Amino acid sequence: MLIKDDIIFGLSNEEIEERIKKGQINKTPNRKTKSYKEIFLNNLLSVFNLVILVMAILVIPTIKSVGDISNLMFIVIALLNLIIGIVQEIKAKRTVDKLIIFNESKIKVLRNLSVSEIPTSEIVLDDVIVLEANKLIPADSKVLEGEMYVNESTITGESDDVLKKKGDELYSGSFVVSGEARAQVIHVGKDNFIEQLSSQATKYSKPKSEIMGSLNKIITTISICLVPLSIILFFIYKGYSQYQSDNFLFLNVTRELVLGLVSAINGMIPYGLFLLTSVSLAASVINLARSKTVVQELYCIEQLARVDTLCLDKTGTITDGTMKVEDLIIINSKYQILEIISSMNSVLKNNNQTAKALLEKYGDSLFYKTKQILNFNSTNKYSAVTFESIGTFVLGAPDVLIKFRKTDPNYKLINSKSYQGNRVLALCRTTSKIQDNMIKGNFELVALLIIRDHIREGAKETIEEFARNGVDIKIISGDNPITVSAIAKVAGVPNYDKYISLDEVKDEEIDDIASKYTIFGRVRPQQKKLLVEALKKDGHKVAMTGDGVNDILALKEADCSIAMASGSEAVRTVAHLVLLDSNFLSLPKVVNEGRRVINNIERSASLFLSKTILMVLINLTAVALFFIKPSLEFTSPFRQPSQLMIIETFIIGIPSLALALEANYSVISGKFIKNIFKKSIPGAIVVFIDLLLIRFLSPMYGLSQEIETNVSLLVSTYSFFLILFYISIPFTKLRLTTIILTFVLITICPLFSYYTFNVYGADFFHYGLNPNGTLILDKTSYLIIGILILSSIIIHGVLSIIKFKNLRRKTQ
Repeated sequence: MLIKDDIIFGLSNEEIEERIKKGQINKTPNRKTKSYKEIFLNNLLSVFNLVILVMAILVIPTIKSVGDISNLMFIVIALLNLIIGIVQEIKAKRTVDKLIIFNESKIKVLRNLSVSEIPTSEIVLDDVIVLEANKLIPADSKVLEGEMYVNESTITGESDDVLKKKGDELYSGSFVVSGEARAQVIHVGKDNFIEQLSSQATKYSKPKSEIMGSLNKIITTISICLVPLSIILFFIYKGYSQYQSDNFLFLNVTRELVLGLVSAINGMIPYGLFLLTSVSLAASVINLARSKTVVQELYCIEQLARVDTLCLDKTGTITDGTMKVEDLIIINSKYQILEIISSMNSVLKNNNQTAKALLEKYGDSLFYKTKQILNFNSTNKYSAVTFESIGTFVLGAPDVLIKFRKTDPNYKLINSKSYQGNRVLALCRTTSKIQDNMIKGNFELVALLIIRDHIREGAKETIEEFARNGVDIKIISGDNPITVSAIAKVAGVPNYDKYISLDEVKDEEIDDIASKYTIFGRVRPQQKKLLVEALKKDGHKVAMTGDGVNDILALKEADCSIAMASGSEAVRTVAHLVLLDSNFLSLPKVVNEGRRVINNIERSASLFLSKTILMVLINLTAVALFFIKPSLEFTSPFRQPSQLMIIETFIIGIPSLALALEANYSVISGKFIKNIFKKSIPGAIVVFIDLLLIRFLSPMYGLSQEIETNVSLLVSTYSFFLILFYISIPFTKLRLTTIILTFVLITICPLFSYYTFNVYGADFFHYGLNPNGTLILDKTSYLIIGILILSSIIIHGVLSIIKFKNLRRKTQ
């Protein structure tokens, strides 16, 4: 890099090529999505897959006929789960990666004495980067010229803005609040300080997944129990006379024992439960991508679904961010107001919507020689310029600069304009000097600038939709609360008249006011964070939208953070979601997508767990009865893996897939694990009691093993159908269609067995069949089936009535 006569030339093309060859470029690993290796390994390596492999090795030698092939269907299901899971995750990864590239931050660099804009990943060591307000610092650097305020909260956790001058070091991951500077890159890629500090590109709170945490607990518990329980069941089954005949394999066991044991173990594995969750979330990522929303953290979708409070910054959300100077009210005419404003525009480096509106209206011609500059920062809430001949002029909020009496005409004028929804800026003059980046002294009011913020079309309908869906709106702004309240009124925000200024509110008082008010004005960045913290303490799930660097602390604190793509690069980096079209009207669709996914996962997960809970109860009972009454020889009624296929495929697999695609935007309530157990345990217990009664009644009424098997299969099949019926309440067209199709499929399964037995000599579901292919049943067995299914209908009917009443109570 060449610096000659204080002129910075930047790197030459040869120097850039040399650094690229050495690998001295600012590339960091993409941690927003998994690598292909991680996707394959996460899906492939699990305790369940290992157990399935062992079961497959045991079952394959038992195949004697075409019909026995169906005992390997669990392998097909496992492979389909594996393939679908991998394919869907890869599809989601590619979709998000494309959007991330589209959304990649860019930076101005000085090369060969020319400024150009490049992606931050193309920066090389020693590059000269041009840093402006709202820009993320992409690499560790040293200031060569200029001054600016930098927020290093992502590094230090401190919220105060830090002034950086020539020679000062800048850390990647921090961001520019105001000012402008040129800096030399001193570290790139993995050598950057923040990369050394942690494995994340930036420090932001990763959302915790209640669903995955709950599922991990369930899967871990099952995994821990699976191996020892399998060993115990092996020795129990080996001792029973029903499994003693010719030796099989090298284990000195029978073919029937292997199939019975595999069936008992196989039934405890909730096939597709993780698949359902990961595929549903991945599909949601793709759906949101179609709506021009980048999901930067997968599990934020779950947090989004549970949001009941949405914190908005007025500018860029309710309003479209296009500000316009409506009026200039001159209070003291002895100064050349237009020339002063134009001169301030020329030297101040404030890159915000207010500054852009002033620039558009008054230009940036320099009429006066400048001595000192104070760019806007979130602590002072004003900017100032000292001109050589006319003194220091300050531009900021009137109530921040001057303590008005309520009888002052200017105070009444300011309030009048604010009540009309205008932003009011005061241009003041002071004889005090800029010292330590602030001004102490009195301010003389010179002029008032009236700025109009345009309300976004459709904002009112969007606010109304949030209200209908039970989402409370909080508006957190740095503006005058009267102005914000007036805009909120027009936008249809409920409780718009509950507003407060935080200008003189102490930090420790924020907890008491967070839930009482809707509009918060004159809020500092640290106070935004404290408001989000306070709302979370009150038990709310909080989403926060933002587009400026002053929103970053609050975004990091929120359960789910949403950034506008048109806003600061720093904001886009820390947010969980990025709206590429920067359209506030997209938010209800985003929230609804989260609710749809979580509601459907919760409903479908209950089906998977019902079967798992049933088989766990059966196997634990088998162990207990072995010690209490071994002569009963109680084992799982499902003696071959294929006998569970009807339940796993037609009652759990296909319906859960259908339910996962449903549009379900109900408000999420309660804990995930509690909700799914509440739905799955009652049905599983009903089926368990039915099967227990069948086992005890069979010897009493002299039922053969074939009849007992058929009764158990039919009763459990239709009882599981009733679980599906109960879980589907309240009914929709899709749910009713799913229920009807499921009933038809499970009813024709015995007919399918009859057909395959007579045509191919094979029974894929392994019913007990007569020589003509009909089910082996007698009058007593029909009576038992009728009574047990009728009792299940009554029990689920009572549960359904209770559920209907609870739903009605919630909607009232």
